[in-house]
Amino acid sequence: MYLKLRALQRQSYTHYFYEATVGAGLPIISTLRGLLETGDKISHIEGIFSGTLSYIFNNFKGTQNFSEVVSEAKQAGYTEPDPRDDLSGTDVARKVIILARESGLKLELSDTPIQSLVPEPLRAAASAEEFMKQLPQYDKDMAKQLQDAEDAGEGV
Repeated sequence: MYLKLRALQRQSYTHYFYEATVGAGLPIISTLRGLLETGDKISHIEGIFSGTLSYIFNNFKGTQNFSEVVSEAKQAGYTEPDPRDDLSGTDVARKVIILARESGLKLELSDTPIQSLVPEPLRAAASAEEFMKQLPQYDKDMAKQLQDAEDAGEGV
């Protein structure tokens, strides 16, 4: 679908704007295109792909419950109205796919491994409020994930 859309865009001499999708409106995609057009090769891309997850991971150190950190992020306006949109990992995966495609790779969302931080039983919660209300039940599970990651020399 993406390749068809891009082909139609080129045939009709129209513009396809989606800078705001990656990098909060910073000219990341146009910069990437400029590098490629001048012959540079992209070996890797690094960055913070989710301000929400960055906030959560910088504050979830084991001194606060995971649900408290998510609640703070939500109250501060860092999360989407439904924090599951951020915690699912899908938003980050979409950004990675966009950048990979712009770099010349042919990838689909299904090619990207995603580890959701939304506990399985809460994925079907009826609302964001219901999700937030039930999230504290999984604080021990998230604390264990954090400890397991630290024990392995990794991070969540």
